[in-house]
Amino acid sequence: MERIYNYMLQKLFVLLILAVGCMSSNAQYTFNMRLGSPFAFYSGIDTAYTDFAKWSKKWDKAYRKFDEATLNNLAYSEYRYCSKNFRNDEDKSMLKIAYSHFETAGDKMGDKLALCNLGLFHFYGIHDEVDYEKAAGYFIRSANRGCKIAKYCLGYCYQYGKGVQISLNKAKRLYEEAASQLINDKLPLRALGALYANQGDYNGAIYWFTKVLQIKDYKTDFEDIRNLGLCYLAIKDYDKAVVELTKAAEAGNSICQFELGNLFYNGQGVEKNYSKAVYWFERAARIDKYWQPLISLGECYYYGYGVTKDLSKALGMFEKAALEGAKVAQREYGLLCLNDNYKLYDKSEHYMLLAANQGDLKAIAILGKEYYEGTHYQRNYEKAIEYLNKAIDRPTETVLYGVNLSNEFRGYALHTLASCYRYGRGVKMDEEHAKRLEEEASKYGNTDAHNVLDWIQSMGGVQDITEITIQNIKD
Repeated sequence: MERIYNYMLQKLFVLLILAVGCMSSNAQYTFNMRLGSPFAFYSGIDTAYTDFAKWSKKWDKAYRKFDEATLNNLAYSEYRYCSKNFRNDEDKSMLKIAYSHFETAGDKMGDKLALCNLGLFHFYGIHDEVDYEKAAGYFIRSANRGCKIAKYCLGYCYQYGKGVQISLNKAKRLYEEAASQLINDKLPLRALGALYANQGDYNGAIYWFTKVLQIKDYKTDFEDIRNLGLCYLAIKDYDKAVVELTKAAEAGNSICQFELGNLFYNGQGVEKNYSKAVYWFERAARIDKYWQPLISLGECYYYGYGVTKDLSKALGMFEKAALEGAKVAQREYGLLCLNDNYKLYDKSEHYMLLAANQGDLKAIAILGKEYYEGTHYQRNYEKAIEYLNKAIDRPTETVLYGVNLSNEFRGYALHTLASCYRYGRGVKMDEEHAKRLEEEASKYGNTDAHNVLDWIQSMGGVQDITEITIQNIKD
């Protein structure tokens, strides 16, 4: 009798907890699986809790059976049920109950799936604060017990340094192990493709992205097609790039629409066709916050490629792109405003400063030039010195589409700064320092600096050097 009484009390306590949880409603639990990994459960056990009767039966079964598989699935279902139905549970009490069952099944009973789920709880801060070190620790324990999903999750941690030191070799090995064990699972294959692509091994990336697309499921993921197309683009296999990018572009992927437009614009893999380029640029430009197709459309309207030449539309496209906040768009719009067709010098200066404040090397050098020459902006030698020094202090960098711009602009900045020191503009006159700057500029291929150095040598010194007109820098 006493055993029955205790059992009824325990069951009543469980039902009371559930009833309290059911009273909450409001805010929202948004669960964004950045790992792309679902919580793990045993497929042989039902985990779909849809009504209160099923809940009580499962609680009763788990309480009496008390094995790790049932507890893991119970906690998994509690997580799903709570995140769906109790979105105002600000103290996360119901999720803490789910966590405690994962903890019992994993920490105390050694269940590999429960350990992996504990890692995911800490990785996303579901029941408490985010703790990557604890997450990685659970993933390691789970992976050591042979959990396939945990190997994938741990690989992610090693790739991005979440709770462990970055090790791309370890990430690659774990992804490969997960890929060999998780049959028909796209996650580790996709991760390997991205890892190879980020390391510049596009052929390796193509291999893995192709394997992703070989897995047929209920939904075609055009992001994978896009990735494959971009890898073909990177190795300049334009014919294959066109095939893959067209599939994704026609399905509405804006990045592929833009890249496809570029192929038609440049005649790579297809016959050059400005009209088709404009068509794809316009489709890509419909996506908010995507400034690159706007720049390309602006160029088409500016030169009349595929459309009737319209300088007003070109200016509008560039301005819209600049308003999205991208430094390249701001700089390009600033340059267009300097055009004699517009002469919008105040706007040019405003957007060039915005781009420079975001670290755009070309904008920094142009500001130094404009403040030095005073052709379009009000001449200000002090500001010219400031921006020219910023230009030469910036590390060598590669910008849009892998075009290295630093040598050209660094050389220009060094030569212009040398002129400031030679003639005492904004700084104290210093011919020796001016010569050193010219020598440095000459190393970066600046022809004006080279001419000045030749002149100095022909004069036998650094005195009486006539200022050489500074040439406008090529775009």
